[in-house]
Amino acid sequence: MVGEMRDEETASTGIEASLTGHLVFSTLHTNSAVETVIRLLDMGCDSFNFADALLGVLGQRLVKRICKDCKSEYHPDRAEYDEIVQAFGEEAFATLNLKYDELVLHRGKGCASCSKTGYRGRLGIHELMIATDEMKRLIQAKARVAEMLEMARAEGMTTLVQDGVLKTLAGLTDFRQVKAVAIK
Repeated sequence: MVGEMRDEETASTGIEASLTGHLVFSTLHTNSAVETVIRLLDMGCDSFNFADALLGVLGQRLVKRICKDCKSEYHPDRAEYDEIVQAFGEEAFATLNLKYDELVLHRGKGCASCSKTGYRGRLGIHELMIATDEMKRLIQAKARVAEMLEMARAEGMTTLVQDGVLKTLAGLTDFRQVKAVAIK
């Protein structure tokens, strides 16, 4: 376990340990799983060794959880619906088969349990980029973030924002929280 990869020496040591058969876990502060790859390459890591060593990258954020004691349903206005669709991706959202007229979201009213905030506790939103053979080829070629993101999504990655929207639709958090932590 490497606490955090802040410099080339630490990153290279982690990569070397992985290449010699060790399972290495580490942290790195980036905006997304794909940007983690770019950050490590920008530090000076060898793209071929790094691609060989990589199994995956998990991005995560914490959002506030809607209070279960004062949770209430509401129908969003069209602007909020459109914003959610845009953030999730129009094509991907269409596969969810959620029409505007049918959409029900949740929010906390505020009660004694949540100190009148409407939120109580935290919830993780995640994205997992798997280092497939195609992704490893992009890493070795030092592809751009957009290309890697496109590949990761094509291979089934759910982004932080998409996971946040799914948890919003499930009534666990609200879209305002997702925007605060996952949308630049």
